[in-house]
Formats: sequence, structure tokens, C-alpha cells
Amino acid sequence: MIIKKKRSRSKNKTQDITSPRSNKSFLKNNTKDDKIIVFGRHSCFSILLNKNRIIHQIFITKNIEQNFELFLSNNNLSSNKFKINIVDNKYLDNLVNENNHQGIVIITNYLKIDSQFSLLKLLNKNQNIKNILILDQITDPHNVGSIIRSAVAFDFKIIIFCSNNSIIENSIILKTSAGAFEKTSLFIASNLNDLISKLKKLDFWCISFSGDGNNKLCDLDNLKKKAVIIGSEGRGIRKLVKQNSDFICKINISSDVESLNVSNACAIALYQLSNLNQ
Repeated sequence: MIIKKKRSRSKNKTQDITSPRSNKSFLKNNTKDDKIIVFGRHSCFSILLNKNRIIHQIFITKNIEQNFELFLSNNNLSSNKFKINIVDNKYLDNLVNENNHQGIVIITNYLKIDSQFSLLKLLNKNQNIKNILILDQITDPHNVGSIIRSAVAFDFKIIIFCSNNSIIENSIILKTSAGAFEKTSLFIASNLNDLISKLKKLDFWCISFSGDGNNKLCDLDNLKKKAVIIGSEGRGIRKLVKQNSDFICKINISSDVESLNVSNACAIALYQLSNLNQ
């Protein structure tokens, strides 16, 4: 057995923290601003494979212990590398505010979000990057997580957030992205319109999706480099951002439905764009 349930600290870094005293101690000492709580199997397993993550603590229930051990073994990871705690479901429920944790929670660091300058430097250096996704002030974490999952599925792994009011990383985003968050490169744009101008000089075509769009996706089949812009629900893409875009497209839907959820619309848009050149 890799993990053993104990009542005190041990050399293999495994301890039982199910007692109220241990619970209070953990919450007091470890919920700092530089750490984030991650829950759910896909998210947690992906985090364990990300070399940019610092694993502070792992909490698992007895029910997933065997699957957890198998995952470590299949990925050549040693349990001695981590501080692992066997807990019950009630403890995890309290830790993640009743969210669906699937028997595993990890305390880790936030990932570094690079700047607009770093992105442009990367694009100048790597001419093979063809797809970029830009999120214009999307704030709902469930939508952000779902969008990231779709972006990775359709090979849009460079994702840009706006500096004003965007939510980039939290527990809900990581859970909803189902591990896809760890496979992206994230950047923040201090001036989105300036970035759009610079992307055009690097041969990227900037494509905004909006309900008032008048361009057809079939007209975009010869574009080699694409920067897709998705706006928030309600407000949509900001006026000047749309004006600076090369194309403004819309997704045709039945008149019985006024609009789509932004994450669903994004998934459809990226799917259609990814199939244009096939």
C-alpha cells in the first residue's frame, strides 16, 4: 500500500486529518492567497503531471485509493514525493463547499499568467502557432472552464484574457475544464486593441463572433493563422474590438432560440473553424 492512514505525521508524509483539531489547523495554516484548492479526478490527475505545479497537499478518500495508486504507478510517480492524507467524504465536502470533489482534493500553487509582451515574443519566435483564442471580459467561471476545455479539444491552446474583470484561474474553472487548463498557455492583454493590431502584423486574422455578424465561416477557409475573439454573455464583444477585427461572424441558430450560452457558442465556433481546412 502506498498510502496508510495514521493519526500523526509520519516519514511517508501521510496523516489522518479527519479530527476537528486537525481540520482547524489545516484551514488556518494553508488557505493562503498563493495557494488554490483543486478538486475532481481529471483536474487533480492533470495537475500531478504538470511540472509547473507545486503540490502542497493531497487529500483522497478510501474509495479512490486504489485508482490513485494505479495512476501514480502508470505515470512513474512516487507517493513519497507528495504529502498524502486519507480523509472521509464529509471532510472533503467541507473543504470544497459541497462541490463534487469525486474523492480527491489537491492544494497547489497558481500558475503563472504571462504578459502581452511575452505572448508577442513567443509568436515571433514560434511561427508554427496557428490558433489563438481571446476571451473579452468573460467572467463566469463555469463558462471559462468549459471554453478552455473546448479550446484544447480543437487545438486553440494559446488563450488570452483581458486585464479588466477577467477571471483566469480558480477552483471552479479548473474543475470545469476537466484537466484541460494544464494543457494551455495563458496570457493577459493589458491593451486588447493594441494586441489585435500587433497580431495582424504577425499574419493573424482576427475573427470576432457576434450575433450581428455578417461574415460566413465558409469565407474563412484559406486563413492560416486565426485569432478568435469571444465576448461575454449580455455585453458581447466591445465595440472597438469588433471594429478592429478582420471578420465578424455569427452562428446561425433557430429563431426559436434567442441566443446560445457563450461556452456552447465558443465550442461550435472552434469546431467549425478547425474543420475548414480539412
